[in-house]
Amino acid sequence: MSETEPILPFSGFTVLDLSGTVATATAGKLFADFGARVINIELPSGHPTRHLPPQRPDQPGETGNPRPSGGLHALLSPNKESFVFGLEDFADPERRGPLEAWIAEADLVLEAEPPGSLEAKGLGFESLTRLSPELILASLTWYGQTGPFALRPASEATILCEIGQVKMIGRPEGPPILPAGYLVQVMGGVTGFVAATGELLGRVLSPARPPTHLDVSLFEAAMCLTEPAPVAFVNGGQLLPRLGINRFLPTFPAGPYRAKEGFVGVTALTPVQWKNFCELLELPDLAKDRRHRTAAGRLYNADEIDAQLVPALARRSAEEWFHAGQALRIPLTTVPTQADLLESEQLRALDAFCRIEDPNLGSFEIPAAPFRLHRTPALRTGKVARLGENAAVGVGLANAAERRKQHELIDREISAWTAVRERDEVVAQILALGIPAAGVLDVNEVLAHPQLEAREFWQWMEREYVGMQPNPVTPYRTGQGPNGIDWPAPTLGEQSREVLNQLLGLSDRELDALQKQGIIGTEARLGA
Repeated sequence: MSETEPILPFSGFTVLDLSGTVATATAGKLFADFGARVINIELPSGHPTRHLPPQRPDQPGETGNPRPSGGLHALLSPNKESFVFGLEDFADPERRGPLEAWIAEADLVLEAEPPGSLEAKGLGFESLTRLSPELILASLTWYGQTGPFALRPASEATILCEIGQVKMIGRPEGPPILPAGYLVQVMGGVTGFVAATGELLGRVLSPARPPTHLDVSLFEAAMCLTEPAPVAFVNGGQLLPRLGINRFLPTFPAGPYRAKEGFVGVTALTPVQWKNFCELLELPDLAKDRRHRTAAGRLYNADEIDAQLVPALARRSAEEWFHAGQALRIPLTTVPTQADLLESEQLRALDAFCRIEDPNLGSFEIPAAPFRLHRTPALRTGKVARLGENAAVGVGLANAAERRKQHELIDREISAWTAVRERDEVVAQILALGIPAAGVLDVNEVLAHPQLEAREFWQWMEREYVGMQPNPVTPYRTGQGPNGIDWPAPTLGEQSREVLNQLLGLSDRELDALQKQGIIGTEARLGA
């Protein structure tokens, strides 16, 4: 390293990834971006991320044989090392020497195996900390290490169903729609990164700290997507219906609309934004209608409003609407394609992409680290490590590509089977086969979810105006119990007088004057 090259925040730290899921790989990437030595401990078949789409099956492997060439794995793996360590080596204490040597040097081990799996191989927390007495073991599992669901197989889809999100997406008359991608695991990986960073910082400040087992529940991390809904159910006592495509409380309009060219993303939340939006579209009567003064009122009359918005927005291109809206301080935007993002002036100005090298995919750009450190910026280049061997892909319906070709047949068969059975019966039968499954839950069921109850995720507290309501605790923990909440969220302006008096020294008389002018207070002023 040159004298002028900065020392990155995690330089000198070693991180091992034993599992290679999207969650552990996401956490590992953030550590690698900022200087840690991250080592993927892979089976001969490679980490699971190597097999996830998008793939380039036409690309030869390092030995000339076809192998999966996953773009997602490349995205998550720059500047990491790859070591192949067979399953039999994990299980055999006499052949475990190389792995134990790496663990002895490690500061952090990431894993996502079912609870008890590492213990069965002789690599549990107690065994690992004998090799590395100050080790941090971060377990990023679907439901956490405890609770009745801890050993239940799960997936992105089952978690999204169980947090109450899927039930609210889709047309009112149709079935709920399942979002695609790896949102749950990415959030779980970021949660694991944050928790592990805190523990590593603690070791820098207090080197004699004992070893720590971080128990990260992806289920609980994903609850941030729907936490307000169970609270709203407690306060209102009613289950909200599915409202339709791009219709969600408490905002309307909010979502993409077709323009003359492309799509325009619309958000008009405040009264001023709604008024300006209607004027921009030359629809003054919409702005004057008292039923539409609040976002909730507009949502209630969404069909009526859309009947006017849709033809109005079709008169100009998305690019024209974007510039006209920005001039009036209305948060309108174009809806870009993936290719458009690579050409975005804003993203290019932020230097938001970096170039990596993959042995099978070649050189290409990926999103850079999502946050900036001024003195120690993240690495801007990197290579994806090769894997020595790979298992053969199955044939027929045994592999995902063949199943996708016959998805209509498979969907019909599954639908016919589930249609004559109760939801929980279906889930139980599928889980008995070791296949991830979950019911599509309403938010009231999320409140009483046995896994969340067992881990004391909801902390009930008294809050002014609304009474008792649930508060979610942090989705990670360092001990047997949850990290508690000391007090509920403040109501509007609850501490205004206290803060202004103690920090600025304002007298009661001055505060009374401010309150009389409406500058401070405890009640919302609509239209302000």
